[in-house]
Amino acid sequence: MSGGGVRIQICGAEVVDELRPLWLTLKHHHTSVLQSEGPARSDDEGWTIRSGNYREWINEDDAFFTVARDAAGTPIGYAFTTLLGAGPTWPNPARLGYVESLVIAPSGRGTGLGRRMLQAVWDQVEAVGGTEIRLGVIAANESGRAFYEAVGFEPFEVQMRTRARP
Repeated sequence: MSGGGVRIQICGAEVVDELRPLWLTLKHHHTSVLQSEGPARSDDEGWTIRSGNYREWINEDDAFFTVARDAAGTPIGYAFTTLLGAGPTWPNPARLGYVESLVIAPSGRGTGLGRRMLQAVWDQVEAVGGTEIRLGVIAANESGRAFYEAVGFEPFEVQMRTRARP
């Protein structure tokens, strides 16, 4: 998939090392919208953990990266998606894509690239039998939530936590 000089490709583990700068953009955005969590891990420590996750998860059946590259071949966006089966309560969807990460470089935001990335994710999920895409977004990430809702996502599950003993 290409357009506007941007190429979108489905990739495997070979791209992990290229994605560090983009993931750091996401990490810094998360820490800016959720400052109440206190100090974040260092960039190096955080990337060591996340890249390790990616290297583990990519070995799951049909997991994939969707990578957007500019005309020079530099990654300007990526999504990492795993495939899940039906849950124990409902038999449908029988297979769904779960977007673990979606990152668009600041220069690509507001250009339609995020929508194009999700369309490419959807195409790949459908190609392996999926009929739904899910993802998580930090509640305080208002711009992220607004984007996902604008492209058709709706709340499905609310994750809750407590730091006080019930």
